[in-house]
Amino acid sequence: MPDKSRTIRTFDFSVQDGYWSPPGRRPSKSGDKYAVRLYAAMGRAVSAWNEVEDALAKLFAGIATERVGVPPTDPLMLTFGSIEAITTRTAAVRAVGAAYFEKYKRTKAQRKPLNDFLDHIRRGSWIRNDIAHGIVNEYTEGILIGFDKLECKAHGAILVAPSYVTFRSDHYGGRQDDFLLGVTPSANIYN
Repeated sequence: MPDKSRTIRTFDFSVQDGYWSPPGRRPSKSGDKYAVRLYAAMGRAVSAWNEVEDALAKLFAGIATERVGVPPTDPLMLTFGSIEAITTRTAAVRAVGAAYFEKYKRTKAQRKPLNDFLDHIRRGSWIRNDIAHGIVNEYTEGILIGFDKLECKAHGAILVAPSYVTFRSDHYGGRQDDFLLGVTPSANIYN
């Protein structure tokens, strides 16, 4: 019979309100001068997100085994790695956490930080998806001069939503939310 009176280490999983909210200012009307900077920022952001998912796998295995430092070859780590969607991964951590908290008769208040943290991860996954599935485009603006001349002005590289993402596209092929990802310099994509 496990000792239910043992001390459980607590962690502060609190997250600042509005952490995943877009900045309060409008996006810039010009993108990056060099598209390569935007590609590099996208790579850094996706790589950083993979570190989050790696930590989530370690958290899952740690809670399930009640050990720290579960090796990547452990069946639990391999099983967690086979879960493809972040919503399912966070649900798995939530379930193993609920079992752990129940085993040690922890209160709802003691469970709250983990659940808040997992909600935070799910919100962040939407931004990760926007970045990972975004398309780098050269933002140009066409100005009709007279009846027969079109002058184009380049505004730099921007990250836009792909047209196949139906909730960001209208039914005529245009993208309503082209600027959801921002006409934003790459420095603002990865903080």
